[in-house]
Amino acid sequence: MRRLKLVVEYDGTDFRGFAIQSRHRTVQGELEGVLGRLTGTPTRVAGSGRTDAGVHALGQVVSFSTASRLESLEMQRALNALLPRDIVVKSVEQVAEGFHARWSAVERHYRYSVWNNPLPSVLHRRYSYQVPDALNVEAMNEASRLVEGTRDFACFTFGLSRYLSSGQRRSTVRTVNSAGWHGDGPEVQFDIVGTAFLPHMIRNIVGSILKVGHGTWTAEEFRRMLDEGATELSNSTVPALGLMLVGVEY
Repeated sequence: MRRLKLVVEYDGTDFRGFAIQSRHRTVQGELEGVLGRLTGTPTRVAGSGRTDAGVHALGQVVSFSTASRLESLEMQRALNALLPRDIVVKSVEQVAEGFHARWSAVERHYRYSVWNNPLPSVLHRRYSYQVPDALNVEAMNEASRLVEGTRDFACFTFGLSRYLSSGQRRSTVRTVNSAGWHGDGPEVQFDIVGTAFLPHMIRNIVGSILKVGHGTWTAEEFRRMLDEGATELSNSTVPALGLMLVGVEY
């Protein structure tokens, strides 16, 4: 058996997320179906992150074991010939036996794109969230710096702190290495890099910081709510279409 690592790009618009579901189209389901055809045996893959429905990826990492002797370039070509047009395998690489796309990852990079213009964009409509009113990017960057570091991020994922796994409370402590906005319009992007992220955490962080950009909250009010773990921070979810998994470090 060989252990292989794929780097995969996909348009998440027409998927119900990455993780396989019995009644819905998913990225994992498409990959496993094609790999089964190529190798002649059922193949289960693991992804570096379970992106939600509508979330895109520039550098999703997938790992799996196979007895197939296809060379890496041959497998890449075969996969791309059989996969639907909204998934592309950018590389195939043989890795150490213990490599796991999710558990071996040390850092993940996500980007959220905002189309900050009163007029919508046809070319950006599938990949950016339109915000028609002007944004104060400087204030948004001030707020972004407040989420950097290690802390309990349960306030950005309503209800997750009460989720029980194996009879124990799942930790909601995460480390954000960097967070910030760039661009001066109409396209403004938020980049966040961290060890791992909770469900909807990034989309709620973005939604909350956009309130600072609109002047609904000040950066100081955002700081207070963050320190207090205010539930208001979990009620600002922005649409999935603006979110993209850019890459993963190992």
